[in-house]
Amino acid sequence: MEILTKQEFRKKLQRKVTIGRILILVLWLGLGWSYIHSLDDLQEGIMVGLLLGISLMVLRYNLALKREEAFNRLYIQVTDERNRMIDEKTRTLLFDILLLLAAGLSLLSMIFPIILNLNQFLTLTIILVLALYYLLRFLLSKRY
Repeated sequence: MEILTKQEFRKKLQRKVTIGRILILVLWLGLGWSYIHSLDDLQEGIMVGLLLGISLMVLRYNLALKREEAFNRLYIQVTDERNRMIDEKTRTLLFDILLLLAAGLSLLSMIFPIILNLNQFLTLTIILVLALYYLLRFLLSKRY
């Protein structure tokens, strides 16, 4: 991985803010459409959760772009070699754990039939991957 200069990092943050604003607009339109066509609560909950998460991300990056101190702190956090090494180890370990988990669950599903619809499966998968990622990152940051 190459190290970004501050100007490149600023452009990257501005691009993320722009994409985030577009996604926020799309999610607002989706929520308006769901109000008219009454989607089920799970779909609306996922859209609201995504809207809140992306809004917080855009807010954080906007503050970093406007305040030089916050920008420098975020730049150091992203380009720090220790953080990059921890992220790399976390992704490698997470991939290995997910492969073992998928193999174990496929064997278990032969014995006990579990039926999930697509929304439930995707929601559980995303929650599992994110929870495992942040747990592993936390544990590795304490170790290294």
